[in-house]
Amino acid sequence: MTDDPLRWRVSPAHTLLTIVPFPFLKLAKRRRLQVSVLQNVREFHLSMALELVAFLAVLVPIARNLPPKDATWIPAALAGVWIYSVLAGRWFARRPLADDSAVHLAAAYRTAYFLQAAFATSLALWGFVAVFIIGRLWPYLVGMPAAEAWLWAVGPTTANIERVERGRREAGSRNSLIDAITAPPAPGM
Repeated sequence: MTDDPLRWRVSPAHTLLTIVPFPFLKLAKRRRLQVSVLQNVREFHLSMALELVAFLAVLVPIARNLPPKDATWIPAALAGVWIYSVLAGRWFARRPLADDSAVHLAAAYRTAYFLQAAFATSLALWGFVAVFIIGRLWPYLVGMPAAEAWLWAVGPTTANIERVERGRREAGSRNSLIDAITAPPAPGM
């Protein structure tokens, strides 16, 4: 039986290092240099998903102590930035990945994922900011689940990677995305 290169091999300890890296920066950097692009992206992906939930532990007590403010413009502003984030994230998702070498292809995949993840998490982060503006928790409670859903929709899952690979093959790409992102890092990288 062959080993599936797209199988999830995420280390909980290293995922936690990604969430709270400051005391462990050297160890976290060493780990990033020892695993494939896919492994790094998946560990980062899990840490992002966990961080959005962890923000609630910070926001709930803060929101209880903030005086409520009348900011009737907040729902419209949030809707605007959320729509912008979705459109921008989708635009980055449709851009073709560089295909001149496996190294550039892996870097292009990583960049495309991080941009999509940034726009996905911005739904929650705009809600986070709005909590401090209006003194109520609802903006984060609306933005966080939407961000989580979008984050998992664009995540580095086997199905998403295979879908991108199929599209690349149909377009005549010569390098394999799966081979590029599952390859061990090059020495000195």
